[in-house]
Amino acid sequence: MTQTFKTEIYRDPQGHTEMRFNFLTSILERTAVLSSFVFCLSSFNAPHARGDASTQPQPLPERVQTIFATHCAECHGETVAHPRGNFGYITNLARVAADTELITPGKPEQSQLWQMIKSGEMPARGAKAGPLSADEKESIRKWIESGATVSSSEPTGK
Repeated sequence: MTQTFKTEIYRDPQGHTEMRFNFLTSILERTAVLSSFVFCLSSFNAPHARGDASTQPQPLPERVQTIFATHCAECHGETVAHPRGNFGYITNLARVAADTELITPGKPEQSQLWQMIKSGEMPARGAKAGPLSADEKESIRKWIESGATVSSSEPTGK
């Protein structure tokens, strides 16, 4: 026995009105309706369907530059009058990548910057932005491992 989906308005003897639904009774019909509903929801929430560029993965150089700007610029930024360790260009990714004392492109384990980050020495304790997350550390490690490249919009040079 198959029923159709319809809505009925019911009024009880006290005058209260409510909506009642007659649901599909066939398992096959229920499955078809549920599948259609799930497909519509998944299409609606997909990043490509919404055109939401913010859900696109950020390129590695931009991600690393964001991490440095958030966690490191407080002490090592270009606007700091007396940067710690005479290192005041952390937000200039090209300059950081070109500094052979800090970075050995393709070899994070031989890079001084990675060693300080890996050991927890950087960011320094008490930094306003707090410590790096494991994901942020991994992004920096991958950036060095991939050759410490810079984005096309990043200025180059020392």
